[in-house]
Amino acid sequence: MTIVLCGQAAVMPDECPACGGWLHHVQVGGFPGPHGWKFCTPDCVDDQVEFEARREVDHHLNTRDLLCACAVCARRGLPTDAMRAEYAAYRAGAAG
Repeated sequence: MTIVLCGQAAVMPDECPACGGWLHHVQVGGFPGPHGWKFCTPDCVDDQVEFEARREVDHHLNTRDLLCACAVCARRGLPTDAMRAEYAAYRAGAAG
């Protein structure tokens, strides 16, 4: 098996990963962002950071445990009373 690891310079050396624009549009070499990537503007850096934060929350909400009570879930009112009842019914069925 072969694993090839490429960085931004090998895959898209002059392209902004956030907008696809010219990396050197504002500043030669772009602006440093997360994961060592370079972006064409500070706004694109901010957009990427915001995108990643939303993606992490969405991923958590889609894969979370039924009764997860972390801060992300609590801010969204999860678990709901219906979820708690569903889990209680499951536990009652499993025990009986």
